[in-house]
Amino acid sequence: MLEEGVRESNVLNQTIKPRLMLLVIFLLLFIPNEILSLEQCSDTNEDLKEFCLKVDKYNKYKPPQFPNLTTLHIEVILRDILMIDEEAHFMELVAYSNLKWMEPRIDIKWIGNQIARFTNEEMNPLWTPSTHYTNAHTVSLRLKMWTATMNQTQKLVWFKQIIIYKLKFACAMDFSSYPFDSHFCTWKIRNLIENNQSVQLIVDFVQEETKNVSGTAQVPLKITSPNVQFDIEVFALPSETEYSDGELKSIALIQFNLTRNEQVLQQLFTGYFAPMGFFALLSLISYLIKPEIVPGRMGMLTVLFLIITSIHANVDGPSARGFSYIEVWYVGMFMPIVVAILEYAIILAIIKFKEAKDWQIKVGPNFKIKMHQCLAYADILFLFCNLVFYIVFVTWYYSKVISALAK
Repeated sequence: MLEEGVRESNVLNQTIKPRLMLLVIFLLLFIPNEILSLEQCSDTNEDLKEFCLKVDKYNKYKPPQFPNLTTLHIEVILRDILMIDEEAHFMELVAYSNLKWMEPRIDIKWIGNQIARFTNEEMNPLWTPSTHYTNAHTVSLRLKMWTATMNQTQKLVWFKQIIIYKLKFACAMDFSSYPFDSHFCTWKIRNLIENNQSVQLIVDFVQEETKNVSGTAQVPLKITSPNVQFDIEVFALPSETEYSDGELKSIALIQFNLTRNEQVLQQLFTGYFAPMGFFALLSLISYLIKPEIVPGRMGMLTVLFLIITSIHANVDGPSARGFSYIEVWYVGMFMPIVVAILEYAIILAIIKFKEAKDWQIKVGPNFKIKMHQCLAYADILFLFCNLVFYIVFVTWYYSKVISALAK
């Protein structure tokens, strides 16, 4: 019985294996064409409102011009800059990133000069690009559609994927020059599957949705948005390659140059720089108050000290700026007040601990200066020194600002 069972099993295996092999061959050869439902182009199917093949075999997993390089053209159209998050270092926008490519293996007889529109199901049998945003944090699809046009000169079909995304991507920012800082943010679009020898990404143009003006590296596209505190210049960089999944992939780069807009600088000038400079200059008047009037002189310096500290504490700026130009100005305007307080403290100490008989200072053999005269000369000297420091510092700061803005 056992031998008969083994014999029957062998016979069954010999029968099934050839049939399985035939089934696999059938699936490989015939099923793809059936699934794709693509017919060979001929004079009899000119009225078909679908694709037809100009080649004998079509493989949707190979780029249109394989084994040659397929160029994937990208059209970037900016709808709106929603937000620039200076704390988290993100930039959020809504934009088209349309993809356009030539498909020489396909013909659409009926299209003529029209723009044809197709559904996802109709495009499923064909090769379609696979791109993604490498430095995106969140991506939300707003619109996706497919169109096709015919190049009447070359008689070639061009497909286009029209797609709108709301996306937030990482943006490296350095606030050490705040509020005269500039930043360079790059939106990266990379091919996901094919390597750079099969598919190359090229940005054809970058423009705003409501303006037919494209930006270049020489003449960037200028964008203003009420949602952000920056003037923005946008242009496409030359395509590069990036190592991913063991291969070099083509990557398209769109650069955003960010510079603080004039409105922000005006607000800081009127609400920070000018008031702080005025109060620092006002502190020099304290040297003209007699040392004996303690409440008036010390009270004035204390109030100015608190005002300047409060102005700096309430400045609206990125928390990660470190020791920026804002802090440099704060220290420069703070110094005259601190020096005035320390100088007056020394004067009060001298007045307190000197006895009446010591209220004269011998300068020469026959010349003596009274103590109050000596203290008055000290006030004048410190007044002059602080004034010189104020002028030199403001001049130096202004030159540094001009240099930072030029960069």
